[in-house]
Amino acid sequence: MKKKNIILSLAGLCSAGLLSAQITFTETQYFSHSVNNEGKVIVTKNQVKPFEIWNPEKQEFIEIVGSMSNGNGIGGTARFSDDGRKVASTMFSTEIPVYTEWQKVELSTGEEFIYKDIYYRTGTAAVAIGSSEDGQSGYILASSNSGKTWKLADPGMVTIPGMEAMGFQTYSVGLVGGHNGAMYITKSEGRGWQPIDLHPEGNTDEVDTYWCIDFVEEADYMPATYGVIGMELKGGNAAVWYTTDSGDSFHVATGVTGVPQHITHLGYTFYMVTRNGHIQTSTDNGQTWTDLFVTEGNAPLHRIKFADEDNGMALSDGVVYVTADGGKNWTKHEVIAGTPGINPLTTTETIVWNDVVWADGKIIIVGNKGAVYESTDKGVNWTKVTIPGVDETDLYSIAVDGAGNKLNICGAEGSFYLKELKDKMQGYTAGIYDIESASWKLLETLGASSGDVISGPEGISADGKIVIGGSYVTCNNTTQYHACVWSNELGVLDLGSKFADRNKSSKATKMSYDGSVIVGWQDIWGPWYANVWRKNADGGYDSKMMLKDPDKTEDDVDFDNQNDMMANLLGQCTAITADGKWIGGRGDNLCAVGSPWIWSEESGLILMEGTGLGGQPQDMNNDATIVVGIDTSGTSPWIWTKESGKAENLNTYVEETLGYDLQGYYLCSMMDMSPNGRYVCGWCMKDLGKYAYVLDLKYNGNGIESAALDQCQASIYPNPVSDELHIDLPYDNIVTQVFLLDMQGRVVKSMNTSSVSNIMNLSDVTSGLYMLNVKAGGASKTFKVKVMH
Repeated sequence: MKKKNIILSLAGLCSAGLLSAQITFTETQYFSHSVNNEGKVIVTKNQVKPFEIWNPEKQEFIEIVGSMSNGNGIGGTARFSDDGRKVASTMFSTEIPVYTEWQKVELSTGEEFIYKDIYYRTGTAAVAIGSSEDGQSGYILASSNSGKTWKLADPGMVTIPGMEAMGFQTYSVGLVGGHNGAMYITKSEGRGWQPIDLHPEGNTDEVDTYWCIDFVEEADYMPATYGVIGMELKGGNAAVWYTTDSGDSFHVATGVTGVPQHITHLGYTFYMVTRNGHIQTSTDNGQTWTDLFVTEGNAPLHRIKFADEDNGMALSDGVVYVTADGGKNWTKHEVIAGTPGINPLTTTETIVWNDVVWADGKIIIVGNKGAVYESTDKGVNWTKVTIPGVDETDLYSIAVDGAGNKLNICGAEGSFYLKELKDKMQGYTAGIYDIESASWKLLETLGASSGDVISGPEGISADGKIVIGGSYVTCNNTTQYHACVWSNELGVLDLGSKFADRNKSSKATKMSYDGSVIVGWQDIWGPWYANVWRKNADGGYDSKMMLKDPDKTEDDVDFDNQNDMMANLLGQCTAITADGKWIGGRGDNLCAVGSPWIWSEESGLILMEGTGLGGQPQDMNNDATIVVGIDTSGTSPWIWTKESGKAENLNTYVEETLGYDLQGYYLCSMMDMSPNGRYVCGWCMKDLGKYAYVLDLKYNGNGIESAALDQCQASIYPNPVSDELHIDLPYDNIVTQVFLLDMQGRVVKSMNTSSVSNIMNLSDVTSGLYMLNVKAGGASKTFKVKVMH
């Protein structure tokens, strides 16, 4: 039989809460994320949409301008601080600070090779080729993040000759070539390479080394129609092959006057530099070549590039040649010690200039002996660029990513260097939103990103000063996602991954009211296992995984044995009480227990009986007498009470235990519980529609006595306490008296309140044991509180 709801009003008890209904639904599609002590809910209409604050009482919505919900690679969620004044959320910003100094990129493989070229096939996806000094061994590396990290492009391709040439017909189809006449093709974006013979029909020339490859890009990802390959034949002769049918066939070019070292193009006109100092051009798609310029004494040329249709540069030994008319005329500029405007080189040897790029309003060239120089006046005057750690390393290639944001250099001894060209970037990152001022505080980053995603928040402290979640970080030459914490004192702190050497991630998902205890998960081989970070005396955090057997430690677990991990490790942590004493987590058949669980130091492990296999608690009240969660599918919420000792479907609990009318809605999920334990929120369905809901677990339709009793069931934390004691009450506008008494019964502190979120300052109270008495409407309850300074 459903309960009859009666609203009573007496002096001092004018209202039993903010909501005048047991359960409230949005009128259009929304999904819930967080609920505060006043019953207001953070919602979003769908994935990758701004968050909004929903006032169920008035059915009003206020958009959190600049926020963004998860989806399409964007992580994190949105959470209220306990006082409801701040929200931790993923935000979009164009002002994310970027570290702009040169950084050395450490390789985890292929460190012994000389890397000759970097090629960007898309905005952030690059390929680098390398060779041993004798040309008998080679390597192909790939990067998906603009050169922040590099890995072997094709793990099955480990024994190849040294590579010297590279070019792509489309973003996915490309060629690399090098010593011993070796040529390879990829049709899978550089992930797999196969040998290929591109000899023109009837041609039997034996190729010694392929030195350069160039294709004229076509629009809309169409294969390049025109392309050329420059090479040195056995015996030292030079040759160029060209294609006019997207590489289906190649033909021998004429007019080549020296061994090609590099080829580029402007529109459909090719330009080539040779080992004997010729700058040549082809205006018939690579078929015939004619001289434009020859260096004095036939000094070798190593690279030719153009910034635009007029300005270009060819590089030689100690000098560069500059054109301002599209290659018709070339002017020599020396780049040596003593030239006016130059910081002298640290060596008296002539520098071999190997590559050039136009970036950040400058011309930048690289060469041997660690030489990097830049010019702002088209190569007339030069300034030395100092890169820490380069020393005398020979540098061979410099490239800018497709977005123009990052600069890469590679060279001998596996040397790679990276520099951000812009001091700010745009993307999605963690922030704190102040509701009253409608302003954002951008949180620091760990310096890495996955595309335009930097970090995602998962929780915020009671006072809004600490945020936890995850952030991308560069670790062991890979981009990993690590648990992290942001605070006013620490800035951003990487909580790390226990298995970073295996390229495994971690994430912080919930924390105690003050951030002293943080819970989350650690990835090892797929399943996410429970991890706890506890603040230590040094201000950092100690990390510990949670085991089923309290007598075992991590040293007892074989982390190379999946069966041993499954037998010992608990599933990921998903809930924690405000005081940090109770922790809850996921049940899974790949973990030590299959049912959702809660744990405390005093009570040990308690399984949520009645929920079946799998699922997880989403939140719980401060003494863990009420736990709410979801099943494995995430579409069936449940509630567990200590009184019953079992969990039941939330829909059943609402209708049969609380006696509320669901009005044809089916509650599909559970996302959050308010700090005072009164409200829970989630999403539901009616017919084919999806709606957000907020449920009042303590709706006082039974009258004053019930409300007063509930009011005294306050959430008190932390305990022990050193300064601020939080007192969260389920109802506002119920006049409530709070007394702190010493053990002799004397009143030490007192307060009258009609708010749901309250703080009693105990910083001036002597350490010791006290009694906290909460009184409302003739009811009262006493709590033991320990003050420790």
